[in-house]
Amino acid sequence: MKKKEVAMLVIKDGARSTAIPQDQIEWIDAAGDYMCVHAGGKTHIMRSTMKKLETELDSSLLQRIHRSTIVNIREVVDMQPHINNEYFLTLKCGHTVKLSRSYKDKLKYFT
Repeated sequence: MKKKEVAMLVIKDGARSTAIPQDQIEWIDAAGDYMCVHAGGKTHIMRSTMKKLETELDSSLLQRIHRSTIVNIREVVDMQPHINNEYFLTLKCGHTVKLSRSYKDKLKYFT
């Protein structure tokens, strides 16, 4: 039986490229025209839009939960309801991200 290959996200920084296994990404947040990819305790910066990056990611693993946040659904350990149908998700690393009400259909991935 062939082992399923892990999808990689390639981040180019000048002449250097770094390949990050998508299953190691904890969360991604937007900072203007840049994405901060948090994986393995490090933050990798890449130039991209959230919409473009979302098309490159494995949707069975990484889900957009806010206009500026994508989260690894396997990293979520706690979910706290907030006002206006929003939620705060706590990740294994201790970081908290917000699931906004416009992405509340994504709750099915966490329950």
